[in-house]
Amino acid sequence: MRAAISIPMAVFIAFAIMIFAMFGKEIAEFFQNLMGGFKE
Repeated sequence: MRAAISIPMAVFIAFAIMIFAMFGKEIAEFFQNLMGGFKE
């Protein structure tokens, strides 16, 4: 039962890591701008 959950989750995590590796700099800047917007 647990394997049915963990397999798609592992695929999703791997996909998210791949996207983050490709767009990490843009994502980091986006989050910095987001946090800066909340602080102001």
